Amino acid sequence: MLERDALLLMEFDDDIVAYKAQPISIQYKDLQGNVRRYTPDILFKRKSDGAFGFREVKMAAFVSESLNEKVALINRRLRRDYKSDLEIITDREIRVGSTVDNLKVLYSYRRICIDLSDADRILCGLPREFRYADLISFAKILDLKDTMPLALLAHGFLCFEKSSPLLNETRIFKP
Repeated sequence: MLERDALLLMEFDDDIVAYKAQPISIQYKDLQGNVRRYTPDILFKRKSDGAFGFREVKMAAFVSESLNEKVALINRRLRRDYKSDLEIITDREIRVGSTVDNLKVLYSYRRICIDLSDADRILCGLPREFRYADLISFAKILDLKDTMPLALLAHGFLCFEKSSPLLNETRIFKP
């Protein structure tokens, strides 16, 4: 489901403080003056500027000139009442390579509390860039839990190109 995948991306977006699915329902007037009802897919708050925004999740194939006209009308209402805009996010932005598959794996590891001294031991003992297999091996040498490598990635202590599959040869780097 595309909306679920969009929410998963937001879970890993450091600039998103909070979000809510289908948060409000508004009324707006279409081009013929008829009153219409609209419910945005997502309301979110940015950390960087504290601003709220709305997102509509769509398959790119369904984004059309008429949809863009509808969004323009909805944005008039959202700007007036909420000082915010609606943006369209599509499958082309959400389902990039292996990103969603990787985040699905990492998601459960975000619940793991990381001992900062263990994280420091790994971060201090590894170079700036290395392979995922090296991370696994080093965690074993330090006698850390098997969950530590994925937990470090899930919490952003370490990074990788999320659009590529996470394999033993995947390049891992420190942020």
